[in-house]
Order: sequence, then structure tokens, then C-alpha cells
Amino acid sequence: MNTNALRYFKLAYQSKNFTAAAQKAPISVQGLTKAVGSIEKELDVKLFTPDEKGAKAPTPYADALMAFVDNLDMNLARLKGEINAIRARERHEIRLASSVGILGWLGHDFIKGFSDAHPGVQMTITEAPDHLVDEMLSTGMADMAFTMKPFRAEFATVEFDTVRVCYWVNASHSLSKMDEIGIDDLNGVSLAFPGHGFKCYDALMGACTEKGIQLGEFFSMSEIFWIYNYVLAGQGIGFAAESHTALPSFTRADKVLSIPSKDIRLTSGLSYLRTHFLNAHELEFFKYCERFGKDVDG
Repeated sequence: MNTNALRYFKLAYQSKNFTAAAQKAPISVQGLTKAVGSIEKELDVKLFTPDEKGAKAPTPYADALMAFVDNLDMNLARLKGEINAIRARERHEIRLASSVGILGWLGHDFIKGFSDAHPGVQMTITEAPDHLVDEMLSTGMADMAFTMKPFRAEFATVEFDTVRVCYWVNASHSLSKMDEIGIDDLNGVSLAFPGHGFKCYDALMGACTEKGIQLGEFFSMSEIFWIYNYVLAGQGIGFAAESHTALPSFTRADKVLSIPSKDIRLTSGLSYLRTHFLNAHELEFFKYCERFGKDVDG
């Protein structure tokens, strides 16, 4: 049973139509039918039967095979991750994933400080939304990751920074006189905020649901400059980590104020899989971040 035949079967199973599946492959309908037939012959089962509408209905045998294919795909992805991890160790490389924004909070000197002290170690860094970073670490696409709280139980994590969430507010907005802005103050307010994939979104929406708060309008965007300009134009208020609000790019307009959140904090950390054995240079980086975390707490 070859992997191409299984891929064609998967397309047929998902489409329930051999013509549509063949177009996605791409392969001829005859070729796809032959591939599925070869699997049926090898397993001595019938995988599809035509229903009353002419669609190819999967049989219970097909359901069982689909579960096998899903597990095979997952195991292949893990194998590729492990192979890449071995190659990275041989090259003295740390494949580091990072939730968007953490590197900005830490500053350029943070990574540079480690690289200067360990010139033989190569850092390959990929930034992505929080949940994607967790998946990258979980599936072996990254060796270590700067992650956001809540941290997965499968990760070993050292926490190293907690920052306040702030809201950018136009001076003309009714909330501009507040010392702090709580969840209760957001009822009916239009808000620009990082959306799905970011844990701050989960925290905000969870808090709003718990307290029965209805936002006026919600604009989901991860580009912080867009959020700032949204507020500058007086369209609503916007999310920002406190560290971002002090950057020169975001202090140019007097009419955009930064007001702390009363309810939400963001905690970041360095994580790795508990099943992953840290090699020498990964352990050095972990200790480096651990020392930083203690310095922040101190």
C-alpha cells in the first residue's frame, strides 16, 4: 500500500466524489479509481458504495482506513520533525518559535546577548500566533519556543516576563479620562484586538462572556500599526502590550493615550516538550532565559 494511493483514498473519502477528488489530486478519474481499487484488493474490502444520489459513500472499512491514514499523517509529521531536530543538533542550531510580540518585548539585545556568548550556536527563529507556536513545538517543528500563558501541560516552561495589557484610546473617546479600563467598561465599545490564534483574544472574550459584556464592534487584526492608526482615526479603542506603547512609533500623537487594563496580564515563557531531551546548547539557552526570568522577578 503506497502513500500516493492512500492520499488519493483520503481525497475520495473527504470529497465523496471521485471526479472532485481527482481534480484536487490532480490525477485522472481512472487513475484515482485504480488506486482506490488497489487498496480494496490488498485489504479485501469494499471502501465505497454509491448512495441514492450517486455519491461515493464510505463504508465502515473506509472509516477504519481513514483513522489509520490520519494517524499515519500525524506520525509522518512527527518523524519529519524529529529528523529536522537531529539535523539541527548536528549543526548546533536551535530552532526557536516565538509568539508574535515576545521578541519585541525582550529587545534586540536579548538574543544578541546569547549569540555573542555562544558564537558556535545558530538561532533560527520563526514568529507566529500563540496557538500556532504551541502546535509547532508540540509537533516537533521547533525545539524550543517563546510561548504565552496558559502553557500546555506537555511543555516544561520557565516564565520570564509578565506585562500589562493597555488600551490605546483617542483623547476624544469617553474612556480617555479613565485611570484603568476594566472589562465592564467595554460594553458597547468598538475594539481593535488580535483575534483567533492569540491567547489574549481568548482571555478577553472569555472575560466578556463571563460578565455578559457585548462589544460594540470587534475588529480582529494582528498588525499593531493598523491598530494604532485605527485609534488615531477615532474609530474605536485598540489593544497594545504596555511595552509597545512606549516605542517611538507610538508616542508621536498626543491624542492617542495608553490606559492600562484592570483585568488582563500577559505572561510569556520559554518552553520545550517534556519528552524532548535538551542538548548542550539548548540547555545553555534555557538557563540563559531562566536567569533572565529571575532577574525580572527580582
